[in-house]
Amino acid sequence: MERNRYADLLRVAAIHAVVLGHWLLTDVTFRSGHVSGHNVLQDIGWGRWLTPLFQVMPVVFLVGGYANAVSWTAHGGGGEGWTSWVRRRALRLLWPTTAYLVASCLGVVAARAAGVDAAELAQAGWYVALHLWFLPVYLLLIALTPVLLAAHRRWGLRAPAVMAVGAAGVREARAPRPGRCRSRRARCPRTAYGPAGW
Repeated sequence: MERNRYADLLRVAAIHAVVLGHWLLTDVTFRSGHVSGHNVLQDIGWGRWLTPLFQVMPVVFLVGGYANAVSWTAHGGGGEGWTSWVRRRALRLLWPTTAYLVASCLGVVAARAAGVDAAELAQAGWYVALHLWFLPVYLLLIALTPVLLAAHRRWGLRAPAVMAVGAAGVREARAPRPGRCRSRRARCPRTAYGPAGW
């Protein structure tokens, strides 16, 4: 089966945009033997209006859904069961993720042996793990591919429209309000990144 080059282009462009966006938003400094950093949007207020340009994770999920649908359609008819198909698709993500985590753990061990402060390592570990937020969601969508594909074939664009409304409702219900922030000094996540909560 010939690959869809347009889907590959979207995936590569989205990944590059994610890396570039995180690189531009992070100000890492090293002073007096300590690594520090903060979100540059706290200093450059107008930059928040540029954040919608880097909201490309929907593209990653869209292209991933397309790839999963094509794969399930091609291999489902060949007698491959759901369990083996999910395992194969999941391992394509989990092997590089495992390598990433092993390399990160080795870096932490080396940094601790070199005398880096434990609190700084804990913060760095949080940032390393934060990049993997999408992985459980994506794995769930892989497992649900047959159901979601069947819904799409039956109801067309109404299926993702209903899911989008549901996701927006959950997000709105969970979004912190300025009056509900835990600390008066803490900035609400809803307004910290952009004009529309990015």
